[in-house]
Amino acid sequence: MSSTVPTSQPQMSYGYGGFWWRFLAVIVDLIVVGLLTGVATPILFVLPVLIPIAPLLVDAGYSIFMESSPTQGTVGKMICRLKVADLAGKRITPGKAGLRYVGKYVSGLIMFLGYILVFFTSKKQALHDLMAGTVVLKINEHNENADPIRGFHEEQQAQATAAQIPHTPASQPAAPAPEASEAVADQPPRDAT
Repeated sequence: MSSTVPTSQPQMSYGYGGFWWRFLAVIVDLIVVGLLTGVATPILFVLPVLIPIAPLLVDAGYSIFMESSPTQGTVGKMICRLKVADLAGKRITPGKAGLRYVGKYVSGLIMFLGYILVFFTSKKQALHDLMAGTVVLKINEHNENADPIRGFHEEQQAQATAAQIPHTPASQPAAPAPEASEAVADQPPRDAT
C-alpha cells in the first residue's frame, strides 16, 4: 500500500538587491561582455568605423536585451538571483532598459555616487533605477523552477488589500426579537362574540 506524501509549495522571500550582490553581478557581466566583444569584433571588420565602439555597442545591446527579456536580468544577475523589475514588480520594456542603461553612466559620473545611493534608499535603488523607475529584486527560494516574481506580486497584493480594508468599530449585536409567546402574552385578550 503506497502513501501519498503531500508536496509543499516552495518557500520564497523577496527583497531588494543590495550593493554587493549587484557588484558581483557586474563583475560576471564584465567577463561575459568581454567574451561577446571578442566574438563581435571580427564581425565588425565589415564596418571598421564601429570597431572602436564595439565594447559599448555589445554592452548596451546585451544589457538592454537581457534586462527586458523574460529572464529580467543579465547573466550576472541570473547567477546572483537578481531580477530587474518596474515598481510594480513587472518586466521592464526595452525603452526602460535603455533609459536604465544610459542612467548607469550618469550614476558613475561623479565618483560613482549614483551607485552609492543603493545604501541610502528604502528600495535599494541606484540613481539609474530612480531615473528609470526600476528596482532590482533579490530572490531567495529553494525551488529552481518556481516563478520568482509570483511572491513579490502576492506580497504587493496583500499589502494593497490590507490598505483597502476599512477599519470599522465592532458593531453591537442587535437585540433579539421578542419570542412569539411573549408577544402574545403582552396583547390584551379579545372578546369572542
